[in-house]
Amino acid sequence: MFKLCKNSLAFNDGRSDELSYQTCKFLLGCPEKFNSVEIIYAQEAVFLQHCIFVLGGAHYRDITLNGVKIEQNKVYEAHEKDILKFRGLERGFRLYMMASCFDQHRIGRCRGRFDHCFSPAKEKIRVIKGPEFNYLKNPAEFLDRPFVISANSDLSGLRLDGEKIEAKQYDIVSSIVDDGVVQLTANGPIVLLRHRQVTGGYPRVFSVIKTDLDFLVQYKIGDVVHFELIELAEAKGVLLQRERELKNLEAIL
Repeated sequence: MFKLCKNSLAFNDGRSDELSYQTCKFLLGCPEKFNSVEIIYAQEAVFLQHCIFVLGGAHYRDITLNGVKIEQNKVYEAHEKDILKFRGLERGFRLYMMASCFDQHRIGRCRGRFDHCFSPAKEKIRVIKGPEFNYLKNPAEFLDRPFVISANSDLSGLRLDGEKIEAKQYDIVSSIVDDGVVQLTANGPIVLLRHRQVTGGYPRVFSVIKTDLDFLVQYKIGDVVHFELIELAEAKGVLLQRERELKNLEAIL
């Protein structure tokens, strides 16, 4: 339904920020067939057919459709050969572009103000203990120190740069991993994202709670991140609240 210009960096159906991805899908009416990309860098997109589309996630200063400025988290109509341009990334890191077949009734649907993923870097990402938490020689080292999002990060995981975290050992028998698992390697921590592998051989010392993983993936390369340990019961409560919010959002849109 659309294509990005040359030299763009994007992933088909990427959904690292699940909340932004789901919001776009709800706005389009949860269509069975749709095109979706997770954009890390792009300046322009060209539409290949008549359709409706929406943009969510990272906020840009200026997005135009055929030279006319448009809003994010709002459904628009596009025709074949229409041109969409992105300028001036302001907040966040990952932009979501989603399009589906033309539906007159969806045009104009909007989410309103949607700044969920742009918390100041001073705020902490919440984690719970992982299966190999006890491998850490001093857990406070991890929780008290700042980490920097590494340029070596990719779609499967965020690599964190910082002072070395001491562990009893840096490998385990390959075991099941999940979204948000924090693996500790001798070269530093890796936070696994939603396009991760299914098993891993590094100690799983923490796990980022599902709601905060959406925040974390919107940190840019070079941003500083801090972590905060919470109890499992609190993490479950936060997740249940998110699920209620998503159900309400789907019903409204």
